Amino acid sequence: MEPNVNQTEEKLTVGQKLAGLSGALLTLWQLVKFMGVGGAGGIIQAILQYVFPVFFDRFTTTLPDWLDFLYREDTLFDTNTAAGAADAAKYIVDGTVTWGYVLPFFLANIIANIFCYIMNKKYTFKSSAPRWHFVLYFVIMVLTIVFVTWMQGALYPLLIRAPWDWMHSLARLLLLIPCGIVQTIVFFIAQKLLLPPDPELVEESKAKADARAASKE
Repeated sequence: MEPNVNQTEEKLTVGQKLAGLSGALLTLWQLVKFMGVGGAGGIIQAILQYVFPVFFDRFTTTLPDWLDFLYREDTLFDTNTAAGAADAAKYIVDGTVTWGYVLPFFLANIIANIFCYIMNKKYTFKSSAPRWHFVLYFVIMVLTIVFVTWMQGALYPLLIRAPWDWMHSLARLLLLIPCGIVQTIVFFIAQKLLLPPDPELVEESKAKADARAASKE
C-alpha cells in the first residue's frame, strides 16, 4: 500500500520543503533571504558611513556643476547650532558641497550593495549568471544610489533640525530606513531578473537538504 501523500509531506524537513519551493512561494522565500542579506549589508553600510569621514573629511574639492541637483547647500546643515555651523564650514566650500561629505555616503552604499549582490547570487537566487549581468546591475545600482543620495541630501536637513537631540547624532543611521526601502524594491526586482537560478545549483541545494534530513533519521 502506497504511503499517503500528506504523510509523506509531513516527513519532509523544513529544509527539504524550502528547497522544493517554486512560483510565488519561491519568490516570497527569496525575498525573505534577500532582506536578511540586506540587513547584514545595512550594518556594513552604517559602520562605513561613520568610519569613512575619518578618511574623506580632508577632501575639500567641490562637486561638479552637473551634480548640483543632489543637495541644497542652504538647508543641508543647521547653522544655528555650533555643530551645524562647524559641519557647514567643513563640507561646503564656495557655496558647494565637497566630495568629503558625499563620498562616505556613496561609497558605503556601493560597497554594502556589492556584498549583498555576491551573497544573494550564491545563497538567495543560486545563480551562475555571467559577469555582464553584474555590469548591468552595477549601472542600475549606481543610478539608484544617486537617487537615494539625493534623498539623503533632502532628508538630512530635516533630521538635524528635529526637536529631539538624540535624532541629531543618529541622523546618518536613520537615513538608511527610507533609502533602504527604495533600494530593497529596486534591487530585489533587478536581481530577480538578472540572477536566474542555475538548475545544477538548485539540485545541489536540494541534495544537501535531503542529506541533512537523512542524517537526522
